[in-house]
Amino acid sequence: MTVASTAPTITYLENGTTVVQAVPFQFLAATDLVVERFDSAGAMTLATLGADYSVAGGDGATGSVTMAVAKAAGWRLRIRRSTARTQPTDYTPGDRFPAESHERALDRVTMIAQEIGAAALDLESRSLRVPGGDSIGELSKAVRAGKVLTFDALGGYAMRSMGDFPPGPPGEIDLDGLHFYTPEQFGAVGDNATDDTAALLELAAAVNAAGGGRVFFNPGKIYLLGHAAQLTMRFQGVNGLLIEGDGATLKTKNSGCPTASLGYNWGQINIVDCTNVNIRGLRFDGNRANQSHTAGHVQGYGFNAGIVFWTPGPHATEHVLIADCRFVDHGVLSGTGGGTPDQRGDGIWCSNGIKHVHVIKNVFERCGRWAFVIEQNAGNQAADHIYFRENLVLNEDRGVALTRPWGAIDIEDGGLNNSHIYIEDNVFEGTTQVAIGGFNAEVAECTVSDVYLRRNIWRLPTASGGTDVPFSLGNGNPGTGTYRSLERLFIEHNIVSWAGLPATFQVGTSAKLSDVFIRWNTFRAETLTGASELGLQFAYGGHMEGLIELVGNEFIGLGEGILNNGSWYADPTPLPLHLKIEGNRFRACYRSFNLSMVGSAAPAGSTLVLRDNVSENSRALLDGGAGESLNGGTPGFTLYGRERHDHINAHTNVTCVPTGPLPNCAVAGLPPAATGLKGIRGYVTDATATTFASTVAGGGGTNVQVICNGTNWVIG
Repeated sequence: MTVASTAPTITYLENGTTVVQAVPFQFLAATDLVVERFDSAGAMTLATLGADYSVAGGDGATGSVTMAVAKAAGWRLRIRRSTARTQPTDYTPGDRFPAESHERALDRVTMIAQEIGAAALDLESRSLRVPGGDSIGELSKAVRAGKVLTFDALGGYAMRSMGDFPPGPPGEIDLDGLHFYTPEQFGAVGDNATDDTAALLELAAAVNAAGGGRVFFNPGKIYLLGHAAQLTMRFQGVNGLLIEGDGATLKTKNSGCPTASLGYNWGQINIVDCTNVNIRGLRFDGNRANQSHTAGHVQGYGFNAGIVFWTPGPHATEHVLIADCRFVDHGVLSGTGGGTPDQRGDGIWCSNGIKHVHVIKNVFERCGRWAFVIEQNAGNQAADHIYFRENLVLNEDRGVALTRPWGAIDIEDGGLNNSHIYIEDNVFEGTTQVAIGGFNAEVAECTVSDVYLRRNIWRLPTASGGTDVPFSLGNGNPGTGTYRSLERLFIEHNIVSWAGLPATFQVGTSAKLSDVFIRWNTFRAETLTGASELGLQFAYGGHMEGLIELVGNEFIGLGEGILNNGSWYADPTPLPLHLKIEGNRFRACYRSFNLSMVGSAAPAGSTLVLRDNVSENSRALLDGGAGESLNGGTPGFTLYGRERHDHINAHTNVTCVPTGPLPNCAVAGLPPAATGLKGIRGYVTDATATTFASTVAGGGGTNVQVICNGTNWVIG
């Protein structure tokens, strides 16, 4: 046969009745036909041979397709040929020339060529083409990222940023249903020279009027801002705010800090009473070296911050994500007015009811006060579900003399009950501090609960020259009767390395601790300067109850690995305390423990477990300090453990119960038999007899093994 030049595809408009449609082009097999249906919106459905249609004809001829069901008007039916890309013809050597088989093979090749040509024509009709002789070049990923393909008056092409276009009508709706804005729509330039404050304020007002929106800052641009009354944008009362920077910078202009009352508008971006906020990819530059700090300027906490969240109303700001941003040089650097330089700039400042906040994969560098801070005021809402994860905090000075770089994170309470705080997988490099639940002495007792500090790395290579510590949890003010209640704290798998600080981790100083787990951490001093260099300081001047565990930690090169100088007991409610110090390792420490346990009577049932701790090249495993004692009060508590406890200067109302085999001793050296010692074994060197199960007596010369039966020490 011969193959006509008919196109291998045909489209029919359906009418609700016709089911048989002709196939005007030749085909070899029913399986070589593809049948497709398109609805009025253009959505395609692929029909199945046998279930949706049957085929007649073929074998090199034309034919027909019979549909099982006719579609209504508005549908289109397309039938196209797609010949299998195979070569089934086989020639036998020595046979006569197989003319018919040869022709059929040529027909198959021709059909395939027609189909390839038709597909190319279809693609060409639906694509943007460059005429022959012209070239557009290769548009690599790096060339087209964040750009739009444009053409000039002569037909040449260029890749341009969206901000390069003349301002159009702002507030167009994007595919997510949000109004779309760029600073350029309001006259911003972003050239690191033009003051863009007015344009940015106008942009924020437009977003507020629309109730939300998507704000896109153009990559690589630097937008200058600053104002006498507020730094820049204030977004208020919106639900749905997406701010994307993709490397763009918001920068406080020279001498751009406010001189009038701020009203909490002290951030480059201010978020007030908003929900569902997403800020990504922006760089926030406080430009602190070029800010005035005189008496004419207003200084407040968070002054010249990157982002400020403020909730003056009854509703919390919640569901916030800040990711892939960079915060640098916030606060001010010079001058004398209003406060100490470098205490006023935060990367992110939050207050008064912020919930479900995720701060993830950001970089904080040279923030004058805190990288991230939540400062609650009395009578307002608490913070809840705060996630600070995978961030890099670089607060070390980098060559500029700082008076006091405060640190990394501060979460204060203001008389409220903050809970579910997750600080995980971060790196803190330089003079940095994390403080949770402290520093507000003017309010009554409050609770901070469910804190998870896990898998972080601190490296503090130089001394701060002051009282900064890398971690401070729950500091209260006992002088005013103010105590922080800290419940369910998990401090696990952290690595802390520092030099020249008076203490590292402070947990519950002048606070009440309950259910605290400090496990599997490493505390390391790079240089040992004396006994004042501490690894872990907990419940110092405070109170403890419930379960407190210090398990599996490593202390290296410290003055004192663990220090306590407070009451072991609950106040005012006398609940039992169960303190466990187990499986810790102390290497090259001046002292391993310094436990100065004094205070009111221990509630009945309180226990202290000291077990399986290892001291290598350290002065003493357990040291109560000169003139200090382990005081159980009345009725006292029980001390369990395998270590020798005679390093403590004195026991007062304390029952010592070993939990493993006793060291060799004389009968007189055995502790009094008691129910709590039942099953404990020992080995005495002066028994008078060897009779099994008899009560052992001293004064002889026989070595025997003994066991406590709860009433007596017996041979056996």
